[in-house]
Amino acid sequence: MQTFLLAMIRNPGMLKKAQDELDRVVGRDRLPEFSDRENLPYINAIVKEVIRWNPPLPIAIPNRVTQDDVYRGYIIPEGANVVQNVWAIFRDSTVYPNPEVFNPERFLKDGKIDPTVFDPENRAFGAGRR
Repeated sequence: MQTFLLAMIRNPGMLKKAQDELDRVVGRDRLPEFSDRENLPYINAIVKEVIRWNPPLPIAIPNRVTQDDVYRGYIIPEGANVVQNVWAIFRDSTVYPNPEVFNPERFLKDGKIDPTVFDPENRAFGAGRR
């Protein structure tokens, strides 16, 4: 929440755009519901960018390797714990151009969530089976 508030304070134009989308889709007579989510792409993009820009955990929850594996020539034995550096993943400029800039537009294409952009929600808390 603090990251969201910081981003909105630093980017009042984005706040205005999000408020306009919310007013258009939900109106002012009720609170948003989960069923409204697909009709709020800009707000969804902001949420994704908040997670990417300042992940809740800089290092993800560890995963245990269930069978021997090889990654870039390194042998990862069964039973090893693997920890993802989420901070580095979300700062990879080949995936997210200008990664230090808060930019929810990076997740949008033609006014909708762009499924070709790597979704930070898939890595923010770790990956794999839960």
